[in-house]
Amino acid sequence: MSAEGRGGLSVTPAGDDADGWLAFVAETRALVNGRDPLALMADAPARLTRAISGVSESQLTTHEGPGQWSMAQVVSHLADVEMAWGVRIRQILTMDAYTMDGFDQADWAARLPYNAWNAAESMSLFTLQRERSLSIWRSLSEADWQREARHTHRPGGESLRSIAQLIAGHDLRHDAQLARIRASLARDA
Repeated sequence: MSAEGRGGLSVTPAGDDADGWLAFVAETRALVNGRDPLALMADAPARLTRAISGVSESQLTTHEGPGQWSMAQVVSHLADVEMAWGVRIRQILTMDAYTMDGFDQADWAARLPYNAWNAAESMSLFTLQRERSLSIWRSLSEADWQREARHTHRPGGESLRSIAQLIAGHDLRHDAQLARIRASLARDA
């Protein structure tokens, strides 16, 4: 899908496209736009609940279009990504020179039963994991915020401060996606 069709947001680049990843990550962080990333992360479960509120089970599993995700898949993805970031944050805090392994979100969505998983359960899982992650984020010292890790898809190091912006921006990116899917469901109804 074109960036214009995605509300101006670019699509996830291929795993080996380092320049594409740098641009994608910069765009995602920019969505935070100076706001407090922890406040945005704390509000994400409520935003997600509002996004899927009143949507039928059938609508939750309706794909936005060919090769695109359903709302249920987005919620499952968010729960899985929160799990992955939770592990990464713990590793960054406890290991020196940690390298975060990248993963292909499309492969996870295709190979895992994202569309069959109950969206309310995925929502609960996301919320519980996010609350635990926020307890870690809120406990960080200034030195902790500066700890860095490398990523297999991107050159250079990333501090926990920049990762917090990335996670908050990732949430906002999927807020826009859910709004777009919901609007397409309303048009098709």
